[in-house]
Amino acid sequence: MPYMLTSVEAEFVISHKDIAVYHTYKDDNADNGCNTYWYTTDIYGSEEGCAVFDIRDIIIKLQVEYPDMIVDIDNADNHEEIIRYAIDLSIIKDRLDLD
Repeated sequence: MPYMLTSVEAEFVISHKDIAVYHTYKDDNADNGCNTYWYTTDIYGSEEGCAVFDIRDIIIKLQVEYPDMIVDIDNADNHEEIIRYAIDLSIIKDRLDLD
């Protein structure tokens, strides 16, 4: 039986300084729900895409810049604030390169 895969836009998380960030999904299937720690700057981004980042890696990079920063990574409410800081410091860039 034939089947068809359809690409859908990922759920928008935040936009800051003209950089939009979206959720990624477990096994790239929106029906499986959002990944907790993985995000992307690509509206159609997959878990394996070049625009994907792990918020925990961003926190480590931020703590290098701000060693006194204390962040509860398990609190998803902090993720938007962390993403804003990372964009301000050019850690997250459009269509991503986390260097």
